[in-house]
Amino acid sequence: MRDIDNQPVNTLTLLGGLLLVHYRLKFLSVATLVLSLFLFTSFAQSKTRRLVPTILTAQAQTTQELREEALQLTQLGFQQLSQSQFQQAVKTFEQALVIFRQIGDRQGEGATLNSIGANYENLGQYTKALEVSVQALAILKEMGDKSGEAITLSNIGKIYESLGQYTKALEFHEQGLAIEKQLANQAHKGIILNNIGQVYDKLGEYAKALELYQKALAVHKQFRNQAAEGVILSNIGTVYQNQGEYAKALEFHQQALAIHKQFRNQAAEGVTLNNIATVYKNQGHYAKALKFFQQGLAIHQQVGTKVLEGTTFNNIAAVYDDLGQYAKALEFYQQALAIHKQIDYKVGEGITLNNIGVVYDSLGQYAKALESYQKALAIRKQISDKAGEGFTLNNIGKVYKSQGQYAEGLKSYQQALAIHKQIRNKAGKGLTLSNIGGVYAILGQYTKALEFYQQALAIHKQIGDTAGQGITLSNIGVVYGSQSKYADAEKTLFAAIKVNETLRTRDLTDDQKISIFETQASTYRFLQKALIAQNKTNTALEISERSRARAFIELLASKISGNIDNQQAIKPPNIEQIKQIAKVQNATLVEYSIMESKLYIWVIKPTGKDATKAAFKEKLSTARIIHLATHGLLDDADKSIPSAIALTPTSNDDGLLTPAEIVDLKINAELVVLSACDTGRGAITGDGVVGLSRSLITAGAPSVIVSLWKVPDSATSELMTEFYQQWEQNPDKAVALRNAMLITMKKHPQPVNWAAFTLIGES
Repeated sequence: MRDIDNQPVNTLTLLGGLLLVHYRLKFLSVATLVLSLFLFTSFAQSKTRRLVPTILTAQAQTTQELREEALQLTQLGFQQLSQSQFQQAVKTFEQALVIFRQIGDRQGEGATLNSIGANYENLGQYTKALEVSVQALAILKEMGDKSGEAITLSNIGKIYESLGQYTKALEFHEQGLAIEKQLANQAHKGIILNNIGQVYDKLGEYAKALELYQKALAVHKQFRNQAAEGVILSNIGTVYQNQGEYAKALEFHQQALAIHKQFRNQAAEGVTLNNIATVYKNQGHYAKALKFFQQGLAIHQQVGTKVLEGTTFNNIAAVYDDLGQYAKALEFYQQALAIHKQIDYKVGEGITLNNIGVVYDSLGQYAKALESYQKALAIRKQISDKAGEGFTLNNIGKVYKSQGQYAEGLKSYQQALAIHKQIRNKAGKGLTLSNIGGVYAILGQYTKALEFYQQALAIHKQIGDTAGQGITLSNIGVVYGSQSKYADAEKTLFAAIKVNETLRTRDLTDDQKISIFETQASTYRFLQKALIAQNKTNTALEISERSRARAFIELLASKISGNIDNQQAIKPPNIEQIKQIAKVQNATLVEYSIMESKLYIWVIKPTGKDATKAAFKEKLSTARIIHLATHGLLDDADKSIPSAIALTPTSNDDGLLTPAEIVDLKINAELVVLSACDTGRGAITGDGVVGLSRSLITAGAPSVIVSLWKVPDSATSELMTEFYQQWEQNPDKAVALRNAMLITMKKHPQPVNWAAFTLIGES
């Protein structure tokens, strides 16, 4: 049964994303702190001017000196903050706080408490952050500092956001925004609008998030605050990224990057490089992702932002996890964990421990996975990270489910569900409901399974989670099939396929589209079963062919036009086409032709008397793949013919296709395969193979696969069938051939059966 328990992968993506979002937001946190500092500094300077009369008293001079000392400590605290020295910054700000209290400077006290709160938030010590921020708020209210009050309210909102308490976060942000509107302070209004947008982004309410980000962007453009523009542009990019609109995401991230470079804001530049890398990772462009992550890492190490350095190590690890290189993933996760522990960054520590658990889960090392998850859960409970707690509980539930401990799995899922409901996390709620449905389906409690799946589906639709809709519809269809409700299963599975097809119009690579299709292939299989159960054999045959042809047709469409409308017009073969194709077995030459809304497929296999040079040449220029299983690659049949492909002789020719003749042909195929049967008509030697291969490449073939000796028919057939299957999954022909050899070797261990084939030309 297809299951939404790909949550560990989603967790890596999601939690990596949250970590990036956290630091993407931190630039606005820093902007807010700078505003607080500006208000504080202006106040201090004006007060200093008042304290410089013609004759200074000794007490006034002492007060002024103390204030200067406090200001210097404050500046040092901000320097330490920028270098991720959060514990040291707290101590420095606390020294300044003592002085401000000593001289009775209430506004300085309030501003410093705000700074201490920001450091505690960075450390993930949210309870302490909230405590001191509330103290700051009381002082600023007492002083009648409405602007400072608004900033502090929004800062408290960000703390609640970090706690996953999104309703409270919105409440405090809205209070701050209302004050700024009264004051007509547009600059501060832009910052708070952005902060509200971040909450809606985390809630999965992307349309609302975009609306708020655009309003914030308009404000900052009005005041030409390009530094803030860069932050918001990157945040907009992340919303599009979360929706799978990767081209738009990259567009906004690149705009942000240009601004950060212009203003030499290296920290922001490093974060934006991380965000660009994350888009490439999500697209499956892993080499590009690693390149941008490494660029970001170099900047963070140069600037000394340890938190961001740890974050980037975490994200690099996630790439290797996606690639299945688990040892490397663990290596980078451990580096991230060491940094987070060094700076006592509890949030990052919890995320990384969770992700280490995901790796062990993927490896099937469930005891280690649970150990890591439990450590992550303890930290998240300690810092009241509700959203993180919910996701880790989901992962724990998945481990129990994988081990058949369904009662324990349900218990963890129910705990996660309660948290997601409490904090209004719709994405997490939908995911957990689907996971619970999956457990009940395994237990055969189909009514309960459908109940939870339907609730999950409603949420996926509400928040625009297309992938979640497709998976859940498929799961519902499978349950209907298990209940022998085949008509309902058919309807639901067709709906799942329709939803899944919309994913293919997004900005994905060919490899990723194939990968998506592979994860959805079981939907086609279950649909075939439902159709056959209703004696709809013709439709089942269509679906079977559709499932096999879809990924290949997608690749073909992308070669023809980048226009999405044209690509959508290309359809898999219908039943009449399949019947026509089925007349010819074991076809060698395949020709695809797309006209208007139809895909015509011709499959031609010249055999016996029809396998003539004339027939071969006629079809040659239009074939994508040429596969020749000949009666031999002749090398010594005639001393005047150094090598030849043996076809059927006619009254007009001897049937031997020589290199000289091949060179004059026009070959447009991506690949030519020369597979020699076991026959005594001729010997295969290196010179013959090289001569034929060279002539085929000269004629236009970029790649040629040839057999270096005669291979038994059965082994050849199995190896080449496996090669084509591997090639469909991996565009690298050399890798596909190697994998096919390794698989064939298991059944036919003798080298004569699998080692004959080699690739010449491009891979």
